[in-house]
Amino acid sequence: MKKILLCVILCGGSIGWAVPGFSQSLLHLYGDIQWEEKQVKGPVCLEIFGLAGNQSVQVQTNEKGTGYALTVKRPDYTFLSLMFRRCGQPDKVAYVNVQLTESDSVRCDLSFRPQEYMLGEVQVKGSASRKEQGQRFMRDVEEAMIFAGKKSNVTLTENMLFNKAANNTRQLFRNVPGITIQEGSEGGLQLNIGTRGLNPNRSSNFNMRQNGYDISADPLGYPESYYTPNANDIKEVQVFRGASALQYGSQFGGMVNFKLSEPPADKKVEVRQHVSYGSYGFLSSYTRLSGTLGKFAYYLSGTVKKGNGCRPNADFKGYSVLGQFFYRPSTYELYKLDVLKYHYLEHQPGGLTDKMFAENPYQSNRERNWFMVDWNILSFKYRKTFEESGDEVNFHAVGLYARRFTVGYHTKRVGSPDPQNVDRDLQRGIFVNWSLEARYLKRFHLPFSEVKSSWVVGMKYYQGRNTGEQAPGSRGKGPDFTPVERTTDLSDMNGRVGLHSFYRYPNLNLACFSEASLRLGEKWTLVPGLRFEIIRTGILGELSHYRVAYTDGTPQLQNDVLKDRVHKNRTILLAGIAASCKLPRAEFYANATRNYRAITFNDMRTVSPGLAVNPDLKDESGYSSDVGVRSRGKSLLSYDVSAFFLYYGNRIGEYYRENPEMKGTYHRYRDNVGNGISYGMEGTCSVDLSSFARVIHEDLKPEVYASVAVTGSRYLGQSRKQIEFVPLYNLKGGLNVSFRRFSAAVQVSGTSFQYTDASNEPMDPNDGVYGIYGAIPGFCVVDASVSYQATRYAGLVLSLQNIGNEIYMTRRATGYPGPGIIPSAPFNMMLTLELHF
Repeated sequence: MKKILLCVILCGGSIGWAVPGFSQSLLHLYGDIQWEEKQVKGPVCLEIFGLAGNQSVQVQTNEKGTGYALTVKRPDYTFLSLMFRRCGQPDKVAYVNVQLTESDSVRCDLSFRPQEYMLGEVQVKGSASRKEQGQRFMRDVEEAMIFAGKKSNVTLTENMLFNKAANNTRQLFRNVPGITIQEGSEGGLQLNIGTRGLNPNRSSNFNMRQNGYDISADPLGYPESYYTPNANDIKEVQVFRGASALQYGSQFGGMVNFKLSEPPADKKVEVRQHVSYGSYGFLSSYTRLSGTLGKFAYYLSGTVKKGNGCRPNADFKGYSVLGQFFYRPSTYELYKLDVLKYHYLEHQPGGLTDKMFAENPYQSNRERNWFMVDWNILSFKYRKTFEESGDEVNFHAVGLYARRFTVGYHTKRVGSPDPQNVDRDLQRGIFVNWSLEARYLKRFHLPFSEVKSSWVVGMKYYQGRNTGEQAPGSRGKGPDFTPVERTTDLSDMNGRVGLHSFYRYPNLNLACFSEASLRLGEKWTLVPGLRFEIIRTGILGELSHYRVAYTDGTPQLQNDVLKDRVHKNRTILLAGIAASCKLPRAEFYANATRNYRAITFNDMRTVSPGLAVNPDLKDESGYSSDVGVRSRGKSLLSYDVSAFFLYYGNRIGEYYRENPEMKGTYHRYRDNVGNGISYGMEGTCSVDLSSFARVIHEDLKPEVYASVAVTGSRYLGQSRKQIEFVPLYNLKGGLNVSFRRFSAAVQVSGTSFQYTDASNEPMDPNDGVYGIYGAIPGFCVVDASVSYQATRYAGLVLSLQNIGNEIYMTRRATGYPGPGIIPSAPFNMMLTLELHF
């Protein structure tokens, strides 16, 4: 009880408020007016175009007609082209270009002049600058969250040209330096990303979110992400590094948020239809229906996809349905409901040994391995902005029901063919959890500063009731996820799986945080923050294993039973501080934050033939920091260059060791391998060359971009070995060009050599047995896309992946989808017909 009271006190008594609905902040426009006429009788009605799509916003001037002021919902753009028009007099207009900064107030003085021609249908709207079609950085305070002094990368995907049908991860995260990717999931069904030496497996070292709410299986006890939004639905990919731990949770990697597209404000009905056909039998259909009907808006989308994969036994099929429903009683208030259904079935061809990979990287000796995911999410959001003060309240309630089933022959002896007449290993996970998040943002002035500061307090309550089962699976070849009874007949033990386990994993998390953006003037900002967490995890269940024991030479069936009834409670206090200094064209920032990651009982109680786990694993803790500079304002060059340092205490890793239960054999062992550090430089930039290209043709608009990460790492202590999953170089760069109805994009992605275990095992090209030990060599891949907008309603997109047909790998799996080497796809292509009505 004392701990809960401490949590309430830390948040300033804000338990009644709640966390992150991503809300829209306000923008205050004001200015003086000059008329060509000597005298104008006020007040005067003005129409403003460019703030809300093709719709206008009206405002009354002061009594003399010499000034105006209004407060509107802040647009998503940072550069606006506005047109002011006197109501009823289309020949009286004033044009203003506005560059938005972090400030909530913008002054726009107007000078009206006669229009030389009559305006017909006006279609002036806020437009993104060229750089915003690819990337941007978060403002200091945005959507009831504080980002001042923190490293963020935002990729704007709506206007990006890339392979959206297959969710090409290399292109989706092109503006995020240092992201390591594990490929091998056909059709873009799963996302596996990491950074700074953190394991990319199912993005488990990131807090994965969509529209601000959790989408992973269990953010606390099993933070693996099996659901990936369709790229056609994504408006922005927002990546926040480890300093985001204070607002979103303690993950070392930070937070990834997929901000989804919203319905058009100026249309009652809008329809989009994308049909894609590609290599290896890939076929996808995407349909979107959206619009706005007064105060109500809706967004419905559905996707169906299937394919055969680039390897035998790699076929897949899946579908997803997304619904977003909005009700806005006023400009300052929003009710929103999200409904998601995501389902797919994947045939997994298994992994390869190094020798098999060298002989033929696209072969398969597993035909009985299957993987099924069924994800269901319901989210309710309430957001209110107080008009006069600009304070904001957000509330989010989320419920998740999900299933993850896998069945197959998963022996660690990868080179051995599937004998067919043996039981398969069946694993079934069911995840049921719900959470409430709330936050309150207060805007205020420090006594010595005229610039508004911000203070945000929030809380999160999370509760999970998850189960995990491992049992013998059928001997058939199909996707049968039903357990079979274990035999007790000694004469029928050959090829039988004698293991069965069933566990419940109750989890509870109560967290409160407080963070302030203190504006010390126009330039300097200081951001201190605290987060207090109460974490309760448990494991309830048993594991039984039939085995044949010999007593005096006589075989006897023995049942070994391991019962668990464990509860673990922790109280964690995280602290952090950030600072920034803004110059006219650049911003310097720095931050340091404590991080923490709780162990997951699910991994500890799942038996994998290629991996053993220390039953006494300890939680991980450490801190991360960034120091960097990024661009500000409208410029041809957009950039962010920073140095980082990450300390990882009690790091959980894997190494190669002799199996104590079977002398002469070896396996991978997961343990707290020691303390480690990673450090390096990360940079991203884009250059708009349109002004130079006008010399050739005024409609030619090229842009070049690059993201670079140079990372070093090592374990502390006697070993001083390199940390796994840390390539020294991680590079992406490309060129985007548009010319009238044509657009083209080319991207080059390169990653250097990296280890996959803490013992730094080298690659063994002669390994024809395992494939789970050894390093991953470097590689370079080229992707390209070309589009042609035939009419206003129809266009074609041709996407080419791995143009150089590079043979490479990014993953050595210790369990499903392997074990063994998972090869990446060779050259493939896709043609998409896009219809828009």
